[in-house]
Amino acid sequence: MTLTLDIFSRLVGAIVCAAIALIVWDIGTRSPAALLFDVRKAVHNPLALLRGSVRFLVGLVFIGVSVALVFFSLPASEFSRYTFYQIGAFLTALAVELLIGDDVRPLLGLGRHS
Repeated sequence: MTLTLDIFSRLVGAIVCAAIALIVWDIGTRSPAALLFDVRKAVHNPLALLRGSVRFLVGLVFIGVSVALVFFSLPASEFSRYTFYQIGAFLTALAVELLIGDDVRPLLGLGRHS
């Protein structure tokens, strides 16, 4: 595999991992008021609190993988621009989540009230 294809593949992987995290977290389509309501409701329901905690941790793992993929994909000459690449990958993942998140969440069993 050529160096360019390797870098490109890792950046695509970083975008996919960040998009998965955002889909699991339901970030792009949930309003802050709905989020606060769900958290307040979960405090009184141990099962919902456990589900929310697991979803949060799963999302953190995918974000960590995304950060690592971007970190290890950049050649030394581009490392000074790491933040820009990571922000770009994250914004692209946010767009992906906005486009397909509502369609993918039910397939993963992550509906609004899961």
